[in-house]
Amino acid sequence: MSLLWKAAISSRSEYSQIVLTPDIEEEMRKCLFNQKIIKPMLVSIKISRLYDKNPNGFAFDYFKGSLYSPFHRKYKKYFSFCFILKGFFIEFFLGLHYKDRKRLRVINPNEEIIVAPYLDYNDVPELIQCMVAGYRKNVEGKVRIKSI
Repeated sequence: MSLLWKAAISSRSEYSQIVLTPDIEEEMRKCLFNQKIIKPMLVSIKISRLYDKNPNGFAFDYFKGSLYSPFHRKYKKYFSFCFILKGFFIEFFLGLHYKDRKRLRVINPNEEIIVAPYLDYNDVPELIQCMVAGYRKNVEGKVRIKSI
């Protein structure tokens, strides 16, 4: 949760898509400062482990060593903020009702075990767009992609 809060209060350009209302920022700050669990209706978290289902595709280390700017998603009833960090896809949902939290399999704060199911990177269109844009910049000589 601190990841989302720190990104929201940051003035860095790579976090520009992470915008929370002052009320949510303050509630998160209080929970973090007092080491309290935030209400799941306010913020819920889902963590997935990125992988490539193609046997000849990217290795786990590729996703673990890649950096991507966070982005947001808008759904019909709610929205989320997404981070890709150390090979994990972390999605923070705001305003999820109980039924949606169960359906999306977000982390239950009352459970002791966190399950991070595998997620094929091809199922994250924003990641594909970023990879294509990065490759284009590499071809144009604007960046250099390091082989792993």
